[in-house]
Amino acid sequence: MSFKLPLLSQEFFDEVETHCYLLIKNNYWDKIDNYTLKKWLENFKTDNEKYLASQILFHFQYRNEKAMLSMFKQIIQVYLPQKLDELGVYTIPSIREWEKMLSTDKAFKLPFRFSTIDKEDKIGTSGHALFRLYAQNNLIYKDIGRVIDSDMDDKVKTIIIVDDIIGSGEQFIKFYKKHKTAFEKFKNIIYCPLVAHEEGIANIKEELSHIHIVPAEVLTKEEHSFYSISDELNSNDSFQSFYQEVVEKLKIKFPLGFNEQAILYAMNISTPNNNLSVIYHNKQWNPFLKR
Repeated sequence: MSFKLPLLSQEFFDEVETHCYLLIKNNYWDKIDNYTLKKWLENFKTDNEKYLASQILFHFQYRNEKAMLSMFKQIIQVYLPQKLDELGVYTIPSIREWEKMLSTDKAFKLPFRFSTIDKEDKIGTSGHALFRLYAQNNLIYKDIGRVIDSDMDDKVKTIIIVDDIIGSGEQFIKFYKKHKTAFEKFKNIIYCPLVAHEEGIANIKEELSHIHIVPAEVLTKEEHSFYSISDELNSNDSFQSFYQEVVEKLKIKFPLGFNEQAILYAMNISTPNNNLSVIYHNKQWNPFLKR
């Protein structure tokens, strides 16, 4: 299955490259600089490889800090109130009063608490950093966050877990089982990642059907991954085949990312390992983003 270079491939590459440098200049890509982009593009040597790189960048989506805060506001202004009302936990009086309660010590009067996921048993993982970001921007009162197994008012029967992303769902399932005893004291468990892959949602629901998942954005194979790339001359299978040729010498463990989800999506706070691996791979390769 041969990979064919479209007639205007160089023009496409130039347009994408220019657009990327503008995203950096305008600080939308707030964790990527010109040097990083330049070095990543230098990984790709031939015209075919450069065209592949331009397609990856064209389909890549990034959420900076401002965008992440907007996504969480969408959760707390729309999706979370709907879920709390649906479960009979709490009905907000008004958006204005609700936001004021969440951001001050009045939050302790609410019948729930927030928590994060410590994915690697290390302080400073993305869950903790995310909660600090929300607290620093007065979206959540800093002291209302608790770890799952800490002392908590027995009257609180609902826990809301904040996170950056659900990929395969395996990390959350593992975390839940590790802290199952602590989780069992809650009547309602609401999981609020900013982003969730459709496969991860399905896996969690299959294993833990009582978990309520409330993301701001859902990623799909058809819209947010390398599998969506094709052109007038090359099917996605052709792109995949050529990509495997390019990375073969790198001996990457998961060339298509964890669980082969091959997403092209990252946030200011994290680069998920279910990304296409050339996004973050750093051995004999200049990474675009750090893991």
